Amino acid sequence: MRLDRNNNKGFTLVELIVSLAIMSLIMIAVVGLMIMNTATNRRLKADSAVQSEAGELYEHINDSVMQATYIEITADGKTYKNLPKTDSASFANMTNATGYKFEKMVVKYSVNYNSQYGGGATVDKDTCTVTFELSGDTMYVYRTYDLMTKLNDTPGTIDNNIYAQDIESAVVKVFEDSNAMELLINYNKYDRTYTQDDYIKVRNSYVIKHLN
Repeated sequence: MRLDRNNNKGFTLVELIVSLAIMSLIMIAVVGLMIMNTATNRRLKADSAVQSEAGELYEHINDSVMQATYIEITADGKTYKNLPKTDSASFANMTNATGYKFEKMVVKYSVNYNSQYGGGATVDKDTCTVTFELSGDTMYVYRTYDLMTKLNDTPGTIDNNIYAQDIESAVVKVFEDSNAMELLINYNKYDRTYTQDDYIKVRNSYVIKHLN
């Protein structure tokens, strides 16, 4: 039996080149989609991370400030307190509409006392001091107690006290008439920006309102 050579003809060189070109285009498209999806996922994770940090920090600051019996704010190299209006370092002098560059805030409030954490006192209440300190792009938070010293954090900017990172800038304002403060924090993580502007009203009116 004689074989027909015409029926066993393979691909021509031109057909191979065209096929490889089509496969290359498909591969380029697939790789492009993969890169795009990776970049999108990275942006979403960055957005989620920075918003989570911002939310946790806001809740902590809000809870502390709302119940404060004492507030001390350091901004633009100067420390402001609830002093008489005539004092140059009183909250009444924080009137700049654009705010002041936040550096540090010390908040004190009353907590229930538990003798198992130290102190040995026969009292119902203890005083908790919470310090929020911005160093570089990181917000450090640490607590100390007058009596329950076993609960004390180690003061200073150490890793265990990191509460939020990737902070690009922070500005604080005080509204003495309404007994409130505003904290504007700008975050930047992987070139993803997020701004948190919080208006916090203090329950204990004498903290920001002055004595005179």
